[in-house]
Amino acid sequence: MPGIPTRSSARHAPVKPAASASTPSNEGNATDATVEEMLCASDQGHRSSRIRISSVRNDVSRLSEGFEPMKLDDGHKQSSSDVTAHDEVDPLGQDVKEAAAALSQLEGLGLQKFDISLPRCNVLGQQSTGKSSVIEAISGIKTPRDTDTCTCCPLYINMKPSNNPSDKWMARVSLQRDYVLDSRPKQQAKEVFPGWMPAESNQIFFAETQSRDDLEHIIRSAQTANLNPLVDPQVFMAISGPRMGDRQNKFSPNTVCIDITEPNLPSLSFFDLPGLISQAETEEEAYTVPLVQNLVGQYVREEGSLILVTCDLGTDIANSTAAGLARQHDATHRCIGVLTKPDLLAPGTTDQSLADVLDGKRYGLGHGYFVVKNLNKREIQSGLSHHDARLKETEFFNNGRWANNLRRFHSRFGTRNLQLYLSKQLAQRTFVRLPEIYAQIQTQLNHIEDELRGIRVTPAHSAVRVITDHILDFSQEVRHEIEGEHEHTCWQNTWEVVQQAFEDALVAMKPTVATRGDLDEGIYASTIPGTSADEAFLIDSDDEHDADVRMRDVPETPHKKRKMEEGSPALSPMRMPAKKQPAGTPSKRSGQKKVSGDKPMPAEFARYRKKFVLDEVVREIKQSAKSKIRDQIHPKVREAMIIEPLTEWQRPMEVFFSTLKKELLSRMQFLFDKNFAQRKGTELFDNAWKIVNEILQNNLHQQQTIMAQESLVNELEGPYTFHQEVFNQEKAVVREKYRQHRQRMRFSVFLLEAKRHLRREMTPSEQDRVRKDGAKMAVIAKEPYENVLNLITEVTAYYNIAVIRFHEKICMRIESKFFKQLRTQLREELETGLRIYDEDDGPTIAQRLLAESPEQERRRQELLTRKEALKKGLECLKDLRHKYEGDAWSSGGGSITHGFGHGGFGPSMVTPPAEDV
Repeated sequence: MPGIPTRSSARHAPVKPAASASTPSNEGNATDATVEEMLCASDQGHRSSRIRISSVRNDVSRLSEGFEPMKLDDGHKQSSSDVTAHDEVDPLGQDVKEAAAALSQLEGLGLQKFDISLPRCNVLGQQSTGKSSVIEAISGIKTPRDTDTCTCCPLYINMKPSNNPSDKWMARVSLQRDYVLDSRPKQQAKEVFPGWMPAESNQIFFAETQSRDDLEHIIRSAQTANLNPLVDPQVFMAISGPRMGDRQNKFSPNTVCIDITEPNLPSLSFFDLPGLISQAETEEEAYTVPLVQNLVGQYVREEGSLILVTCDLGTDIANSTAAGLARQHDATHRCIGVLTKPDLLAPGTTDQSLADVLDGKRYGLGHGYFVVKNLNKREIQSGLSHHDARLKETEFFNNGRWANNLRRFHSRFGTRNLQLYLSKQLAQRTFVRLPEIYAQIQTQLNHIEDELRGIRVTPAHSAVRVITDHILDFSQEVRHEIEGEHEHTCWQNTWEVVQQAFEDALVAMKPTVATRGDLDEGIYASTIPGTSADEAFLIDSDDEHDADVRMRDVPETPHKKRKMEEGSPALSPMRMPAKKQPAGTPSKRSGQKKVSGDKPMPAEFARYRKKFVLDEVVREIKQSAKSKIRDQIHPKVREAMIIEPLTEWQRPMEVFFSTLKKELLSRMQFLFDKNFAQRKGTELFDNAWKIVNEILQNNLHQQQTIMAQESLVNELEGPYTFHQEVFNQEKAVVREKYRQHRQRMRFSVFLLEAKRHLRREMTPSEQDRVRKDGAKMAVIAKEPYENVLNLITEVTAYYNIAVIRFHEKICMRIESKFFKQLRTQLREELETGLRIYDEDDGPTIAQRLLAESPEQERRRQELLTRKEALKKGLECLKDLRHKYEGDAWSSGGGSITHGFGHGGFGPSMVTPPAEDV
C-alpha cells in the first residue's frame, strides 16, 4: 500500500519540492539570512560555502517555476490569533503533493530493502527529551505518553491529502512485520537486533478511525501487538485487552504504520524512532541497550535522510546520547537539532551559552538548532489542544530572554519555523534525489534481468501442461488398478488377500465347545442289562485322550455350510469310525472332502475366541438368571452369551486396517514413483506425493475410526436377526454338526469304558454289533446337554452370520467410498492441491514446481518479486517525469548528471545540497 513501508529498512517517504523558496516576504529574507549564517557558523570547514548554498537555492527555485507559489510565510507576518488547527503542518505540503506521493509509493514498495535510499526524515532523541511532543507538534496527532519508554518500536507516520474535499479526517494503522522472534536466548543471539531474526515482509491491517482522540489508544495497542508477535493482533484492540504493560518484549524492530488522510493535509512522512537508553533495568534486559542503538543506528546511517535530534534544555547538551550516536555514524551534517523544554533550563545556563549553541560555536550540527516549547504534562492532562499549544508557544518566545538578548535567533524559535525549514530541506532533497533513484532502479532491473536469463526454467505456458500430463497418467493407472482391469490386477489380488485375512481372523475367533462333559460318564454300564449309569466307574484322565476335543468341524460361515450340505453327507452314529484304526485299515472317510474348519486358524486371534465347557455353561446359567418356567433360559442370559464372542472384534479390525494401509501405501508409492520418477528432486515430486499421502491417510483414518467403528458399535448393541429363516437354517446346520460330534464323543466314551470293563479293546466286529444294537445305540445317542447345546448353537449360528455381515459392511464401504474416490477424484485433488490452475499464479506455481533446484527456484522467485516492485517504482517515476517533462524547472541551471533523455527529470546538480556544504 502506498505510504506504508514494507521492510524495517524502509523509513520515510519525503515531501514534494517547495515552490519559489528564494522569494519569500521581507521577513522571510531575514529568516534566510539567519539560517545561512548559522549553517556557515556551524562548522569552520564550511564557512566559505555561503555562495554555493545560494546557488543551490537558485537551482531549486528554477526547478520549481512550473508549480504555483508555495507562499512560505515565516510566521512573523501572521498574528497568533490567525493560527489554525493545521497551520503548524500546512507549509509542509503545499505544492509538493506529486513528488511526496511518488516517494510514498516507493516507500510502500519496499525499495529500501533493495539498497535504494529514499529521502526521509527521522526523529531521534534520548528518553524523556520531549521527542513525542515534537512529533505531535509536527503531525497534529497524539502519540502514547508514559513514564516508561513511549516509543517501543518505530512509528511510520504518513500524512497525505485526500482528493475529495468532503472527506473526513481518517487514520489507518497497520503492522509492518519484517522480523520474527529468535528462539535462542537473547543474551546469546548474534543478530543485529537481539531476540529478533529477519523474515519475509508481512503487512497486517490493525485498525482505522475517524476520531483523533481514539488514535492514541490505537497506536498504543498496535505497539503492544508488535511487542507480542505470537498473539493475534486483534486481541490488543479489545477495550479490556492487554496494553503496554503486557509485553512479551521490551522493544521491537517491526514498524507501526500510521496513514493519515484529510483534505488539504500536507504530504509528509517521517519515522519516530525509539528513545535511546543507556542502561537496562535488569541484567536479563541488558540486550535492549544494543538493540535500540542498532535499530536507531540503522536509520541514522542512511544517506539522504534528515535527522531531527531532540535535546532537553533541562540537562546538559553535552550529554546528548542522540547527538553522540549521529557523530558516531558521521551523520551530524544531516542533523537538525531541536531543543525542547526551554522553560526548564538547567541551572547556570546563560544567554551567552545558549547563543553559542544557536550560533554553532558549540555542539555544531549541519543544520543548526531550533528551540520549541510544547505542552508540559500538567497542560496535556488539562486537555489543551494543539492550537492552544501553538498559541502558548508564540507567547513564550515573545517574552523573557528569548525576546531580548536572543532575539536575533527568533527565526529559530517555535514549531512553525521548524516546519518551514523542514519544508524547504525536504523539498530540495526530493527533487535532487529523484533522478538518482530512477537510475538506481533501472540499474537493478538490468542486473535482475541478466540473472534471470541465466536460470533455466520451463516456460510458463507449457509448465501447467507438463504437470497435468503427469497427473493424468498417474490417476489413470490408479483407476485401472482399483478396477482390476486387464494387466492391472496387482492391487485387486492384494486387496483380496487382505480382506480374506480379515475374514479368517474373524472366523478364528468363532466360539468352540468341549464335546465331553461329566454327564457322559457311565454310558457302557447303562447298556448292560440290570445296571445303570449310577453304577458306572470313572475313567482315569490318563485314558481320556479325547476329553479335550473341540468341535472344529462346525461350519465357519453360512456360505461354507452349503458346501458341506452338498459334498459331505452327515455321518450317522452307526457309521462313526473308531478314533484309532489298526494299521493298514483304510478309513471309511478317506475320500470325504475336508471341511474348511479343519484348516489352521491365525494363532494370534484364536486365543481370543470364546470356549464353552458344557458343565460350566450349565452352572453359569443356573447362577446368572432364573426363569419362571423350568428348564427355560432367561432371554437376557441368551442375548449376553450371543454378544460376548463379538467383543474382541476390535483386534482383527485394527490389524486389517494396519495391513490395508501398509499395502495400499506401498502400491500407491510404486505407481507414483513410476509416473513421477523424472521429477524427483523437484517440488512437484514432493508436493504431489504429500497430497496423495494425505488423501490415503485421511480416508483410511476416516474408514477405521468412523465407518468401521460405527459398524462394530452396531454389532455390539445387538443381537439383530432380521432374516429369521436364514438364522434358523444356520442353526439347523450347526446343531447337526454338534449332534454328530457329540455322538462320536459318546461312542468313544462307550469304547473306553468297555475297554476298562473287559480289560481289552473291543474288536471291530464287536463294535459293529454295538452299532446294530438299537437299544445300546439309543443309550449312546441320548443327549444329556440338550438345552445347553441348543443355546450354544444359537451363539455360534449368530456369530457365523454376524461375521459375514460385519466383514462385508467394512469392505463394501471401503470400496464404495474410499476406492471410488481414488478412481474418480484423485486427478482433481492433485490439480487443486498443487494450485496449477490458480487464476493469477497458476503458471508461476507450475514453473516453481518443475524447478530442478529448490534453492535456485527460491532465488528466481525472489528476483521476480524484486523485479515487480522495481518496475512499479519505475512506472511511478515515469508518470512524474511525463507530467513535468519540458517544464521550465527541468532545464534549470547546474550540471545535469542524471536525466530522462532530452527533457530531463529535474537536475542532479554538481553543486551539493546545503546540508552537505
